[in-house]
Amino acid sequence: MRAAALVNEEWTPDEQPLYRDTLGSQDVVLARQLQSAGLLPGRVDLGNYRAVNQLLIDHQQWFAASARQELLRPFQE
Repeated sequence: MRAAALVNEEWTPDEQPLYRDTLGSQDVVLARQLQSAGLLPGRVDLGNYRAVNQLLIDHQQWFAASARQELLRPFQE
């Protein structure tokens, strides 16, 4: 599951040799919903700005622009 791979930092975008599969905003929304419900704790707390910022620094290539925006959206309100 893409959402689980996101919060556990186990995404491998280069599995497909013809294109780079990146995580999209829908993956972030699902991961955040599952984490909020306590169903997917993961290694990264998507409700913590520092953790999200570090995730983006460490794995920038994993995320489409829409996913980066969605990750940061709760902290910009």
